Amino acid sequence: MSGKYRKLQKTLKGFIKFKDVSKAIKFVSGASLASLRKNLNNKFEALQNVMPLFDNISYSDEYNNALVICVTEDRGCCGPHNNDIIDYTRSLITTLEENDINIGLFCLGLKGSNVLNKLYSEKIIGSLVNYKDAIYAPDMMYLLLMGLMQLIKFNYDRCFVVFNQYVSTLVQKVACYELSSYNEFENIIYKKIGEQEKTILFFTSLLEGSEFNIRNLYNFGISTILSDALSDNKYSFLASRFFAMDVAIQNVEELISILTIKFNKARQEAITTESTEIITCKEAIK
Repeated sequence: MSGKYRKLQKTLKGFIKFKDVSKAIKFVSGASLASLRKNLNNKFEALQNVMPLFDNISYSDEYNNALVICVTEDRGCCGPHNNDIIDYTRSLITTLEENDINIGLFCLGLKGSNVLNKLYSEKIIGSLVNYKDAIYAPDMMYLLLMGLMQLIKFNYDRCFVVFNQYVSTLVQKVACYELSSYNEFENIIYKKIGEQEKTILFFTSLLEGSEFNIRNLYNFGISTILSDALSDNKYSFLASRFFAMDVAIQNVEELISILTIKFNKARQEAITTESTEIITCKEAIK
């Protein structure tokens, strides 16, 4: 009986320690969520001004080369978060293959890189890992983008950025930004200028006849969108981890309650057994 008592005691201590760790992770995730919320709101406003320039309704249906960027997280407690992104990426690659599109796959995050490299080693053109402490500002993303383009040397007609998007603390969903190549972007810009659309009137005097300025605008737009995707993916991960830890705490509290009753019962039985043995020995000595 004492063996059962000690085993329950050890298990109970383990669950209590797990609860303390889960609370700490939940606290850190909540604090990070609060600090990121303001930045996300600011980036959303910038994104609203950039996205009309990458309106996929204007894209051509015919293209040959696609760059797929899969964004995953390397932090702990992010299995379901990464699995959803990887599953979506696999589905996207299958669709592109069915349409005879040449695919280049770039992975942001070690976990996504490890899984997808086993499945599509011939399509992997690069990866970036251990970037979890990077600042996802547009200027930093511009430097990342320039380095990425020089590294992969992949001329794409279409770029797909796959990441997890924050909806609420309870809901996150996989999203995919579809971005044009520079050549297609340039054609769309000149077309918009010709049509005198309100979204581009502000840029008309700046862009008309200037390839350099259009190139800068394209790079700025891509950098802003990539910054939004990475920030939203991190925010989504933190929200899912916050919720996962909250559920884990509730579950472990129920287990602790059940084990405490069993532990107290086993302890009492052990005390009763030892008392009985002592009394029996004492009587035997007499």
